[in-house]
Amino acid sequence: MATFCALDLYKHFDAGLLTRFYNELIIPMFPLEDEREPLSEWMSYFEQQRNGESDLHFHIVLLLRVANRDGGNDGRIVSSDNYDVDLETACIAGGCVFEYYSEKMTSLISYIVVNPDYSGRGLAKFMIKYAVDGFYADAQGCRRRQLQCCTSSCATCDVSQVYIPTFFETNKPGVTDGVMKSEERHKVLYSLGCRWIDVPYVQPALSKDSAPCSDLLLLTLKSDRQEINDDGQAVIASSHVLNFVSSLWQCICGSPYQSDPVFLAMKEKLTQVSSLPLQDLPWGV
Repeated sequence: MATFCALDLYKHFDAGLLTRFYNELIIPMFPLEDEREPLSEWMSYFEQQRNGESDLHFHIVLLLRVANRDGGNDGRIVSSDNYDVDLETACIAGGCVFEYYSEKMTSLISYIVVNPDYSGRGLAKFMIKYAVDGFYADAQGCRRRQLQCCTSSCATCDVSQVYIPTFFETNKPGVTDGVMKSEERHKVLYSLGCRWIDVPYVQPALSKDSAPCSDLLLLTLKSDRQEINDDGQAVIASSHVLNFVSSLWQCICGSPYQSDPVFLAMKEKLTQVSSLPLQDLPWGV
């Protein structure tokens, strides 16, 4: 019998555990180096947060397999705040890397992986919900600080009814990463609630040694807060997409992104329409 313990490195940073996660799950699941952020970048994000040097809220939640010691149901997920875990030996059953961009209230789930030994247990769905809840917690915390409010129940600081779009990236059809065919990955992401936004999308270079990646599709998590067009299709405002693209490029590239011709081409496309329909499968065809 086993229990899965959720540990958020944003709250409980551990360099050794982060390194294990990167080596044991991220590299095998994302073998294409151009699509994988360097571990050093993640370490830097956490350091900047600890020093109060960044507006980015960068999280990595890990699901650690721990012994079920109280006779509860197999497969439960509990908080690490209430569970003693040996971080050096605990098996990492899954992990999710996600970030909230406070200036424009937008978010990205950049990596979500499950150890193949623990697939089919709903761990990915749990991690997506954990991330979305985290985005709203981050947003509420930011608003309370802006308003210098110290009351947790303040209605003015409440962001629960605000739409915070959540974005994903995935390979275009035909791109092979050696782990899963892109079309199969699309089906998995679709089952988790993702929908494709049919717009030209380029990810900025993730390191000095890599190039911008144009082999990706941009997805968003379907939400009941999205509008419905006259054809009965859910849509997302193009301003939300532009806010996300701007936030991502600024985070990775810094201020020079605003004059980058690749970014400017995306911006031009997004300013030509007011909204974009969310596409069912198949994607990218």
